[in-house]
Amino acid sequence: MENKILLECKEIKKSFGGVHALKGIDFVLNRGEVHALVGENGAGKSTLIKIFSGVVFPDEGSIFLKGKEIKIQNPLDAHRKGIIAVYQEPLVYPKLSVLENIFIGNEIKKSNGEVDWKSEEKRAIELFKSLDIKSEDFIRKPIGKLTTAIQQFTLIAKALNYNAEVIIFDEPTAILSDIDAQNLFKIIKLLRSDGKGIIYISHRLEELQGLADRITVMKDGEIVGTGNNVDMTKKRIIELMAGKNVIEKIQRNNHEEKKDIILKVQGFSKDRVFENISFDLKKGEILGFAGLVGSGRSEVMEAIFGFTKYDKGNIFLEGRNIKIHKTSDAIDLGIMYLPESRKLGLLQNKSILDNVGLPVFNRFLKSLGFINNNNLNSSIKQYVELLSIKAPSLFTNVEALSGGNQQKVLFSKGLIAQPRVLILDEPTHGIDVATKVDIHKLIAKLADDGISVIVVSSELPEIIALSDRVIVMHEGKITGTFEGNQITSLNLISAFVK
Repeated sequence: MENKILLECKEIKKSFGGVHALKGIDFVLNRGEVHALVGENGAGKSTLIKIFSGVVFPDEGSIFLKGKEIKIQNPLDAHRKGIIAVYQEPLVYPKLSVLENIFIGNEIKKSNGEVDWKSEEKRAIELFKSLDIKSEDFIRKPIGKLTTAIQQFTLIAKALNYNAEVIIFDEPTAILSDIDAQNLFKIIKLLRSDGKGIIYISHRLEELQGLADRITVMKDGEIVGTGNNVDMTKKRIIELMAGKNVIEKIQRNNHEEKKDIILKVQGFSKDRVFENISFDLKKGEILGFAGLVGSGRSEVMEAIFGFTKYDKGNIFLEGRNIKIHKTSDAIDLGIMYLPESRKLGLLQNKSILDNVGLPVFNRFLKSLGFINNNNLNSSIKQYVELLSIKAPSLFTNVEALSGGNQQKVLFSKGLIAQPRVLILDEPTHGIDVATKVDIHKLIAKLADDGISVIVVSSELPEIIALSDRVIVMHEGKITGTFEGNQITSLNLISAFVK
């Protein structure tokens, strides 16, 4: 009897800069099976499928395809071995036709070496027909002008053209309409009935009940549970995702109840990004914003700061309706936003002094437009010392610093503006544990000193440890608000997947 195991990995480990993304993963995908992978952000799902699809290499471990150990060199090598990934935002060549996207790198040629367009078109129509899709109307059109659904279906047809036996779907319905999602599910079931092995990643747990044969839950780079569809109920999945971590709250010196509202956001909306977002922020409060990637958390903060536009809604600062058209408006009003990306928030080829001083150069202008360097340098030095930034001098370029020290420079840039509201997006992303603890203590001190802080984070332990209140967003909407003893992993994750 033919072995039903199609793809298998054993003891797969992968680290990025000291962060253990995968800690010895064993995973099995059978023929004719939809095997779902779920877990919160940072659980390791994407890293695992990137290894299967040749985007990254494992540090340790083995991969087997139909019982034979393989080494996957790159995505093209994965394609040739019959493993193809279809992502949430399809990786296509927008100016090329659907036909060209299917056959690029794998063209049907005539004896004289020219592309055999007739044969390719006939083959493509057959591929789409096997997916129960009529393609004659769009097969010659530039794929960039077609819907996301057709782009995804094109990549599936491309996988079939490579005789792919393993097809990986990474959050494929996140930006599809309900009708397109249902069509995708029909196609996946067709692929399964044809003996294909499907790895399906999704945070929409309700999708899995009628689609997945087995479900595996990942957390912190490990597999914490695997079972069939019947046993892995939504309740059980949420319990496994939440885990049983005991998380200590950061100690706060200011224990007074926070009553004075400094920032109020009402009816904030941006088409297809976030909808009817309303919340308030109190003086000296740490307000956590949690949710999966794509939930709209960061986009709301960028709009408040004037980094991007919003369609409708109001922002009130200490009861006054304010209009923020650009980021300098927000800074002048006392609202500062520090983005997740250090590369976005810092000028890498400029000095610490240039980066930290950028938001406040105007404050240190003397007559004739010259900057008072002594006062500016003295002010910046205070923040460098406060945050224990390790650098030879203020004139050291940011690119020469460690990730943790770059993060501290970003904080200094925020603090020198003397904000009343400080918005921190993934404030400890990609830094070591010791620096993370220092930054958590600093955030708590800032709040104790009366600064109102919003923390956007994908890390539940961070949100739970820091926040006085937590707002959860899912697919552009607020799905839960928690405070005090309500701030638990179980409650937050339950709101993640509503």
